[in-house]
Amino acid sequence: MKQTSISVTYSCKFNDPQKRYMNHNFGAEATAALEPGDDPATVRAALSAELEAFVHARRTAIYQAAELEKEFEDQKREFKYAVDEVRRYEEGTRQAKDKALKANRLYEELESTRSQLGKLGVSVDLPKPFIDVTAPPKLKAADPEEDGNDPDEEADNQAGLDD
Repeated sequence: MKQTSISVTYSCKFNDPQKRYMNHNFGAEATAALEPGDDPATVRAALSAELEAFVHARRTAIYQAAELEKEFEDQKREFKYAVDEVRRYEEGTRQAKDKALKANRLYEELESTRSQLGKLGVSVDLPKPFIDVTAPPKLKAADPEEDGNDPDEEADNQAGLDD
């Protein structure tokens, strides 16, 4: 009987680095057609090495994603704490401004980690962004001409003086 193809399967099971009692089982299978003159043992060894490298690369990616998810959750917790700290201080004080700057910096780190997770195919939700209290409020100067009311004319009208 002449051998015409070879199938190789490789799988591994490993614990999740962050979650207790959770594991991952990942595997792959490859099939190769044998040409006349091919050594089946050499082809099998090449396929096995290729699948082993593929599965271990996938395992490394899962570990990286788990580490980044943990880092993201830690950053999110730190961000929420920073926002709570800002709210403890009176608006406009130096302490509130310092805490707001810290909260905004932490939010930027969250966005960066989320971007890295997205590249690994992991989707996470960001908390609401923090509104920067360090920016001065935009006040519109009162211009009596704009609203069509002249304050001198209004004072005359209130006093009962008409032209």
